[in-house]
Amino acid sequence: MTARDDIRADLIGSRRTFILRLLVEVEGYVLESVLTKHILKAFPTASREDVQQDLAHLITNGCLAEKWTATPDGGRSIRNLVLTPRGEDAAFGRLEVPGVWRSRWDRG
Repeated sequence: MTARDDIRADLIGSRRTFILRLLVEVEGYVLESVLTKHILKAFPTASREDVQQDLAHLITNGCLAEKWTATPDGGRSIRNLVLTPRGEDAAFGRLEVPGVWRSRWDRG
């Protein structure tokens, strides 16, 4: 692994930790579009595809769950993301999750 690869892996892990912390701040539930907007603002070099990969990784590792909600007019469904207890533990550094930076975050 080159230094560039190490930096990229660190950036991805940091971004995933940021996602979990954001969800803690919004009490564990957020619209995907709102979350994506904030991630892209905080990580300007990230793409929407990067964010989708991060979300898929966090869902696969049990840190996030999806909840789909139909629009009032019965049209398309809206994707919501829900923080799981495992995700909250990872956000506070109580649990190590592959591909996610080990947090030392203390909200107290």
